[in-house]
Amino acid sequence: MAAPPTIRTLLDFGGERLKLLVPGGTAEAIERPIAWVHGSDLPDPTPFLAAGHLLLTDGAQFPPGTTTAERYDAYVERLQRHGIVGLGFGARLHHGETPGALIDACRAHGLPLIEMTDLTPYLAYIQFVAEALDAQRTERIRWSVGAQRALTKAALRPDGLASIVAELERQLDCRVLLFDAAGSQLASDLSRPAGAELRSAVTEALGRGARGSSRLEADGHEYALQTIGIEHLDGAIVLAGLRDRDPSATDLVNSVIAFASLALAQHRALARARLQLRDGVLQQLLGGAVELARRTARDAWGELPSPPLGVFVLDGAPDSDLVLDALELAANARAGGLFFARLDGRIMVLVDEASAPTALQLVTQHGLRAGRTSASRFEALPGALEEARFALRRAPRSAASLIAEYGDLAAGGVLGALAEQGAANVARATLRTLREHDERAGTALWTAVETWIEHDCAWDAAARELGVHRHTLRHRIDAAGEVLGLDPSSLAGRLELWAAVQLSRR
Repeated sequence: MAAPPTIRTLLDFGGERLKLLVPGGTAEAIERPIAWVHGSDLPDPTPFLAAGHLLLTDGAQFPPGTTTAERYDAYVERLQRHGIVGLGFGARLHHGETPGALIDACRAHGLPLIEMTDLTPYLAYIQFVAEALDAQRTERIRWSVGAQRALTKAALRPDGLASIVAELERQLDCRVLLFDAAGSQLASDLSRPAGAELRSAVTEALGRGARGSSRLEADGHEYALQTIGIEHLDGAIVLAGLRDRDPSATDLVNSVIAFASLALAQHRALARARLQLRDGVLQQLLGGAVELARRTARDAWGELPSPPLGVFVLDGAPDSDLVLDALELAANARAGGLFFARLDGRIMVLVDEASAPTALQLVTQHGLRAGRTSASRFEALPGALEEARFALRRAPRSAASLIAEYGDLAAGGVLGALAEQGAANVARATLRTLREHDERAGTALWTAVETWIEHDCAWDAAARELGVHRHTLRHRIDAAGEVLGLDPSSLAGRLELWAAVQLSRR
């Protein structure tokens, strides 16, 4: 690739006609590309200049013997602040030599200063820079056309997606990584996997659903990220170590994004078809056609998980691309160990014992609520799904774990399930009314109720413990019923009172 014109190449071109008096503030100052050359003797030419220009002047704006050091300093400071790459001074026409105050000012502000020692017209230097820029532009066009042709050939190969990523790496001399919508690396050289910090940053960026380009900081490096997809967010392309960011390189990246968008859109269409097939297999399982479901799954993607099964029902949108893509990747990684499908507006997941941690990790990673149970065989799946749905309805909405285990809920019985739904708070509030009545009236109705319930509503045993006659106990229980608005003599009243006492203790 042709190098851009710089002060160094201009010095080589000028030979003895040019003398470098001030190399600038850094060693790289004379290596900065020159965007154009402009000649002016105006006291302030900056309105007519742009950053990257080289200014040539013969110093007519600085009459010898009358120009102060402060004026030279102000002039150079304006040029440096405006982004001028250097100053060429024609000394012979008006000054005989370059003023020392100008040299001092350029040295103070780090602006390269060249003395033009003869009367060579500015046009010679302008023409040199113009031809160098034109050669660079022409070579860039040739490179762009060749690179686009190479990408097109790569896209026609059987492994088109991987080939275009590899070709882009070669053309831009940087590392290129391609990620799907779930944040998993694909297509590029997987022998050099992305670091955990970069994967996490890409997953987070995709999870926000933002479109367009952005910068990422990860693993101590800077990365350029560009999302892929039009109607759907299909993934992202990440560039590491890209040095040349001119329009030709941008066009090449855009071409890869177009190729990748097409490939990933086709992949998504196939994924949708596979998802509908999964839904059908689940219906076969629930309908009792287990062998047919197994044959269908085996022909489409592989074996179903082996019982005993872990059964999950997820409280996630069944059409969420991010969740479904993650499940598809997990199912591929755990061949025959994980199966998922949609049912009644939910996502259902079946796993064998070895794949259960994968499902748990996915639920946690995406912040999903889930109900979980187990099934010893496929024929028990309908009942297991009902259990998992029941557990999901009782899964916490804000806690360290968002997964409710049906076994834990069942172990707590009906009261446990009621307590999970907040019935304990209602019970305590109800019985608080009884305690407050005791405090106001100086009675002991709460003690009577609690003792009576603890003795399974047996009058004699409760009365003996309280040290009162059983008729006195009956009178107190009836009075408690009036305060609470229920009838303790009826079965319904006794059950409600019993449940309130039990729940208030949870």
